[in-house]
Amino acid sequence: GKIPSSIGMYQDLVGLNLGSNEFTGSLPNGLYNLTNLMFLYLHENSLGGSISDKIGQLTALTQLSLYGNPFTGTIPSSLGLCEELENLYLHETNLHGTVPEEVCALTMKSLVPQEYNALSADCYPDIETLVPFITCGCCDICCDHVTLECVTAVME
Repeated sequence: GKIPSSIGMYQDLVGLNLGSNEFTGSLPNGLYNLTNLMFLYLHENSLGGSISDKIGQLTALTQLSLYGNPFTGTIPSSLGLCEELENLYLHETNLHGTVPEEVCALTMKSLVPQEYNALSADCYPDIETLVPFITCGCCDICCDHVTLECVTAVME
């Protein structure tokens, strides 16, 4: 099924775990009304479409897990407004382009690898094309979109 837009009525939610639940469709606009959310786990579903710039309204987020979904488009620069983010998982998607500077800037603030990895994306060269889906100068984990294998990124 789809995540209902009425989810936005629950504005006091601080955590939402909908990972691995076979959800389909796109992210509903109501989701962006949950401005108190600190944890948003949507990994390993069949959610598609693009990630709206409205994601930047979720400024209380510390954990955002979107991996394992066929999202398309680019990573919104508005994610840089989520200055509390500690973990951002964007691998195993169909996102492409470059991780925005605004998101990379978070690696100097909150997205700092500690006990867990902070930022993952499909930035390892694709085994078939030798070109990564995403260019990322700040990811600490890079994954191959085809094999789904991930490696620790080498920071320059």
